[in-house]
Amino acid sequence: MLMSDTASTFGFNLSSQNRVVATNNLFFTPTALGNTLNMKLVVAPGKYLEYIYSLGDKPYSLDYKLNIVGLNDVIARNTNYLSLDWKQNISRQEKSIQNERIATTIYYHFPEEDVDYLSESKDDQKSFRDQKVKWVSFKQQYFTCVVDG
Repeated sequence: MLMSDTASTFGFNLSSQNRVVATNNLFFTPTALGNTLNMKLVVAPGKYLEYIYSLGDKPYSLDYKLNIVGLNDVIARNTNYLSLDWKQNISRQEKSIQNERIATTIYYHFPEEDVDYLSESKDDQKSFRDQKVKWVSFKQQYFTCVVDG
């Protein structure tokens, strides 16, 4: 997978009026208060999509909340899940590419199943389309980025 110079992509793909809208291509208005950052996309008065990021209780943790307010007439009524588009450009941390490949992978956990992961030693892919995922993480030797549902 080739990515641009962007370190990561994080957004939702929403069905709206017979088309898919990718929130990572839209412009949100930021507001900050204390340890919280709100990113709001106003569609009309009283209708918005909001991401709320706040520092977590544990060291190095960041809490995330999604609010969808008043968008019943914008988002398709039969929508019962959101499609998350999350790409992470893993920064080089090791001195050799071989060490990078040995230590870098993706772990994931489906409800009622054991934790699983992609192979570190070969090109491996897994689609989560139409499946409920309890959590997914990008893991390096010393750093991990997790989205916990």
